[in-house]
Amino acid sequence: YAHLLRLTFITGLLGVFDLVVMAKLRIQERSVLYAVLSVARFLVGIIFNIYFIVILHRGLEGLVTANLLQAALFAAVCLALLIQDLRPQFSMPILRRLLSFGVPLVPFGISRLVMTSADRYFLQHFSTTTEVGLYSLGYNIGMVINLIVWSVQLAWPAQMFAIAKQSDAEQQFSKMLTYYLVVLGFIGLGLSVLAREALVIMTTPGFYEAYAVVPLITLSYLFYGTMYMANTALETQNKTKYLSPII
Repeated sequence: YAHLLRLTFITGLLGVFDLVVMAKLRIQERSVLYAVLSVARFLVGIIFNIYFIVILHRGLEGLVTANLLQAALFAAVCLALLIQDLRPQFSMPILRRLLSFGVPLVPFGISRLVMTSADRYFLQHFSTTTEVGLYSLGYNIGMVINLIVWSVQLAWPAQMFAIAKQSDAEQQFSKMLTYYLVVLGFIGLGLSVLAREALVIMTTPGFYEAYAVVPLITLSYLFYGTMYMANTALETQNKTKYLSPII
C-alpha cells in the first residue's frame, strides 16, 4: 500500500491551498462564500467516492483516488481565489512570528490526535470487536455536538484576535464562554436523554446498548470545545508553547 500512502501525502499537500483560502475567508468574514465552498467540497467528495467505490468497485484505492481528485480540484479553485494576493515576497520577521506561534502547536496537534483516536485501539485490545462497534455507534451520536464545536472553532480565531484588542475584551470573552456553555449544555443534555430513543428508531435491538456512552462522549466534546474558548489568552498573547504540555 506504499503507493496509496504517497497519494495520501500528496492529498495533504494540496490541502494547504484550502487551509489558506478558508482562513482568509474567515478573517474577511465572508461566511456565504465559505459555506458555499464547504458544501461544494463535501458534495464533490461524495460524488467521487460513489463513482470510484460503488460504480468502479476500486475499494481502498478508489477512496484514496477520490480524496486526491477532490483535493486537486479544490486546490485549483483556491489558487484561483488566491492568485491576486500572490507576490514573490519574503519576510524574516513574519516567518519568525509564524514559527514561534505555530511550531509549539505541532506536538499539541499530535497529542490531541492520539488522545481522540486511541480509544478504539485500547477497546479492541482489551475487549471485542462487538464492543468497538457499539462504542463507535454511540460515539457518532455523541459526536453530533462536535458539529457546533467545529463550527465555532472555524469562526472563532478571527473574532478572538479582534476582540482581544478592545478595552472590554475580558468581559466579552466571559459572556461568550457563558453563552457557549449554555447552548452546548442544552444540546448535549438533549442528545444524552434521547440517545436510546434515537437508536431504537435507527437500529435493531442489538445496538440499543450503545446509548450508554453517549452522555460521556457528549460531555467530553463539551469540555473539548470549552478548551478552545478558554485558551484565548494563550493564543492572543502568543504563548502557544504552554498548549502542548497542557494537552
